[in-house]
Amino acid sequence: MNTITSQGLHKARKLGHLSHEVYFRLTPPGSPQSLELLGVDVWSDLEGMNEYYSDPDFTHAFDGFFIAEPSTLVLKHPEGVWTEW
Repeated sequence: MNTITSQGLHKARKLGHLSHEVYFRLTPPGSPQSLELLGVDVWSDLEGMNEYYSDPDFTHAFDGFFIAEPSTLVLKHPEGVWTEW
């Protein structure tokens, strides 16, 4: 995932991408390895984010990457309000 993300990094930065973090679920010793993955991207521009993620070059790079349809969630910070997620 990091390789795919880094290939479009310059374009993403121009469109407002601030950070990219990936987390894997840890499993107890002796348990099967988890395939769960959480990727967190922070953007400063909603329109730029939508433009980047709708680019066919970006979406095709993930063909065959996931074993199930990924789910997405957009959290937008409310104006003038302190928020913790």
